[in-house]
Amino acid sequence: MSFDEWKEFCVDLGFVDAGFTLRDAASCFVRSRMQAVDECSEEGWARITTLGFEDFLEAFVRAAAIKALPTDAEIDQAGLSDAGQFLLTMQRKRPEAYQDFVRERAVDPLHPGAAQPVARCVEHLAMLMVRVVERAAQAEGDAKIARMEAAKLDLKSGKAKDSPSKDREKFLASKGL
Repeated sequence: MSFDEWKEFCVDLGFVDAGFTLRDAASCFVRSRMQAVDECSEEGWARITTLGFEDFLEAFVRAAAIKALPTDAEIDQAGLSDAGQFLLTMQRKRPEAYQDFVRERAVDPLHPGAAQPVARCVEHLAMLMVRVVERAAQAEGDAKIARMEAAKLDLKSGKAKDSPSKDREKFLASKGL
């Protein structure tokens, strides 16, 4: 996954807001990349400019540790089934309360300290992702994404992107190689 794809992923799936900015998304990407001994080699370049599967998982966990997410108690108190419902309902019905919620839970991305176990944060962020996909696909709210629901989804991915090899060539040229 390239940096542009990661940013698009974060924006399209509702992660980015006043409490989790594009800068935070970039920090998660950069801090989750695989290191490379020779960044000028084809393999090294790919490692430092993209996220592999394990890198993606790490970036997702880092995002979950930074994003303002409700606790299980808050979800239960609101009478909802998951964090995705909690956040989307609050955004839609009480936008001012949502902004206060995000502001109160601001986390320093360089020193994240989740108010709940990170595993719960990951599950909450995953449920936000599922609920955003369901809403965009106008699917039933069963907290499952079927292939038919995913096929209906349009996440602005139709545009052509620069190829990583062109970026690599620019990088090598800037290094005088």
